[in-house]
Amino acid sequence: MVKVSIILTSYNKPDLVGKSIQSILVQTHTDWELFIMDDHSNQETLSAILPFLQDSRITYINSNVKDEDRHKVTRYAYLINQAYEQLTGDYVCYLTDDTEYLPHRLEKMLAYFQENPGKDVVYSRQKAEYYNHDGRHLYYMLLPAEDVLERAANRVDHCSVMHTRRIAEKIRKKHGTYWDDDRAFWFNADAVFWSRLNEFSSFYPISEVLDITRKTPHSYQQLSVNLPDRIPEGTIVKGISPCKYIIEGETRRPLSDAMYDQLYLENIIEIPDPVLFKYREGTPVTWKALHDGLLIKEDDFLYYLQNQKKRRVSQEALRYYWPRKRIIELNHTLSMDIGDPVEYKISETSLLPDGVLFKHNGNYYLSEQNQLCFIQEDIAQNKFFYRMDLAVSLTDKEFTWFEQGNPFVWQLPFK
Repeated sequence: MVKVSIILTSYNKPDLVGKSIQSILVQTHTDWELFIMDDHSNQETLSAILPFLQDSRITYINSNVKDEDRHKVTRYAYLINQAYEQLTGDYVCYLTDDTEYLPHRLEKMLAYFQENPGKDVVYSRQKAEYYNHDGRHLYYMLLPAEDVLERAANRVDHCSVMHTRRIAEKIRKKHGTYWDDDRAFWFNADAVFWSRLNEFSSFYPISEVLDITRKTPHSYQQLSVNLPDRIPEGTIVKGISPCKYIIEGETRRPLSDAMYDQLYLENIIEIPDPVLFKYREGTPVTWKALHDGLLIKEDDFLYYLQNQKKRRVSQEALRYYWPRKRIIELNHTLSMDIGDPVEYKISETSLLPDGVLFKHNGNYYLSEQNQLCFIQEDIAQNKFFYRMDLAVSLTDKEFTWFEQGNPFVWQLPFK
């Protein structure tokens, strides 16, 4: 029989990873080897994997990566390259811990290769099921497999592909590696690899559904949608663990549940761990160590915290910049310097309050260090939940008074 090498990438999905592995065990084609490439998951995930390791066809490898190193490479591409150093199959395919193969998946794809000698890459139709935070099924989509693809990047999920080992070796000879694990491709490394495959072969379709993937709000692809290269200051974030943080500078400051409940109305933005851990951990937020971006009331005076200074805010400025922002009433005095007051009327010498959404000529900008940083509307509204109707409008003259800062833009898919 012909051997197939399957590379399964796993990270903290204890409720799903067992189903993925089981879908391999019930394949009608039995000459396979499975590499479970686990990215240092929690103990619950390891416990879900452990019972399967008695099968001699299964190899388990734990990356033991440190959290602070997660952002340095594209994790799943890095793990796949590790597996390549040990696999022995004539054909290679991929699996994730939220996807299952249907029982005839390997058999059907191998039959295509046998009937079409000389072909190197096939892909199949895929069923994508979508679930909410409570695990309730919402809807499903069928991803097509009808066309011979000369440019498969961003059109085919990597769990729907099988290719020959020989084409993988051609890629390694030309590029020096199989998958490109450059961190620039942290969310679409499969598209980069598909382009490498397309240098040597088209993708040939199998119109039958051969795998089912389950998309939850915690899925890597879902978390990556509309996520810019950097996170706006003052955003409350979490990774796969329940720990909350607030982004301040180049740090993620831990935020206890008690502090969150008392200080915030803002949404918590869930982001992939490689993005979260590129921000070094800062000092925890406490009542004595608050962070910038808060409106506080102290001795009947209203202040905005910016650059670790208290900026006096008038009622006019409050209505102009923050008509819906929560005001925190303190029963103690913050030991901070007093900064320049927040001006209601913008002038050429104004110091803009950070974190305010502005609008000019149909475009949106976030203020940051007295600069206007362009932000894509879908990022502002759909990812970070800014109220676009509350954006402060700027005249042409006012807009020219401020420099343009580093924009918040979604990294375009690889072409």
